[in-house]
Amino acid sequence: MVDSVGRAIATAAGGSEVFVVGGGEICALALPLGDRLLVTEVDLAPEGDAFFPAVNRTHWRETARERRMTDD
Repeated sequence: MVDSVGRAIATAAGGSEVFVVGGGEICALALPLGDRLLVTEVDLAPEGDAFFPAVNRTHWRETARERRMTDD
């Protein structure tokens, strides 16, 4: 057990990859510590009270994109 997102990432850093999956606040704390984002964009606007923080696209570069359609 650790007391911060930074310590959690440092503790897990011995693995090949560290993923942060959490609510909006956890993601906002972890975003400046990351070196890669895997983002899924969904073309919906569901109601909710937790959102991923805004991504400053001047700090990140898109390297790949896949478009997937559902049969619905």
